[in-house]
Amino acid sequence: MSEPDRSALSQSFSRQVLGLLVGDVPDPEQQPLLQQAPSYADNRQRFEQNRRAAAQGLLLGSICLIGIAAFAFIAWVLVSIILYLHGWSVLSLYMGQECDQPLNAWLLITLLVPLFNSLLSCLHGRNRGCKVLSWMSSLGVLIAGIIFLRQSKTCAKTNPHLYNFARTYVTFLSVSWSCMLAVPSIAILVIIFGIRYGWFESQSGASPETISSIETVAYDAELFAKDGMMDDNRPTPECCCCCETFGAQKHIKRTPCQHYFHEECLGHWLKVAVTCPICRADLEEAVYEKDLEKGRAGQA
Repeated sequence: MSEPDRSALSQSFSRQVLGLLVGDVPDPEQQPLLQQAPSYADNRQRFEQNRRAAAQGLLLGSICLIGIAAFAFIAWVLVSIILYLHGWSVLSLYMGQECDQPLNAWLLITLLVPLFNSLLSCLHGRNRGCKVLSWMSSLGVLIAGIIFLRQSKTCAKTNPHLYNFARTYVTFLSVSWSCMLAVPSIAILVIIFGIRYGWFESQSGASPETISSIETVAYDAELFAKDGMMDDNRPTPECCCCCETFGAQKHIKRTPCQHYFHEECLGHWLKVAVTCPICRADLEEAVYEKDLEKGRAGQA
């Protein structure tokens, strides 16, 4: 199977999965092309519809990553529940056996901490002080468990079940805390570098040359319809992307389908889509065909 076929199959599967979660998701590239909108309100409405379609396209492209993250979180929750319940079982069965470190008391406190934190949350809601106390108590119990395990000399022989479970639980809690502290930091770094080096530019967006190839026009009030004139067939004088009126301060782009946008607005749009924000005409293809015609005319 070729790479385009695999990509199309992946997008189709992702769209079906997303449809099960949020309802029917239309393929934005299969929607019929629309004629030029007669009013700014219609232009704005179509732009919002197409922006939602582009956002759905980005979501479809990220569905695998979202699925992996969701699976990892569900797996973590299940493991947490299993270990928590097993901890009570170990505590009830082996609490009376000898251990040179107070691992039985540590395990009891560790199992009670989530209940204590839940009680604090119910009583004080989103109080910041209670959240800090909750986090500090959990971290303090984890540090105590690490110290007890490192100082233990004979517990692994005199009470192996308690010792082995305490070691497993400490390892799980340590990994959980490490991920909880490291993942946000890594995510922030990835976002910073991604924005700086363009990692998040969608593969479904137009090529960087497309925006520069689209015609730039000088501002002229005569190009646009006058306010209040319903029978004026000229384009509306506002950019439907940013809702600002066109003027000489910002560069204006006129697409091959004869729609007008600020250059900055259209540039942002073409990073996530290849079609016109209003009529869904393929701008990348239109620019390519226009360049071909210029080349043929030059050769003639």
